[in-house]
Amino acid sequence: MERIMSVEEKIKRAEEIYARRQQGTQRKMATVTVNSENRKDVKLLKKMIIQIIISLVIYLFIYIIQNNNYIFSQDFIKKINEVLSYDMNFTQIYEGVKVKIEQSMNILKNKEENNKNNSDDAIRRSF
Repeated sequence: MERIMSVEEKIKRAEEIYARRQQGTQRKMATVTVNSENRKDVKLLKKMIIQIIISLVIYLFIYIIQNNNYIFSQDFIKKINEVLSYDMNFTQIYEGVKVKIEQSMNILKNKEENNKNNSDDAIRRSF
């Protein structure tokens, strides 16, 4: 049928199809833009409320720490201050822990080698 149609009829038909498609997409686009703006506003509102709640929790936590006379006893606070007043050298502590770990690893390796040698000797004796 399209072979029988003239060039002008084909152009008119194509214009009609194009106009129908444009009308359909314009309606869809208008509804999508309105909904996406509302969604963005709701998301921003939720984020803002969460940030306010988190800041209030942090503020309350700091307030409780500053006014902790009622929470912790005076003896406990004194002991904490004594521990905090010690001058600690963390690099020296780290090196000490590192040496102890290496020593324990060497002891384990020696035990494994001894067990292996003992089992090899037992196998040789059996032959």
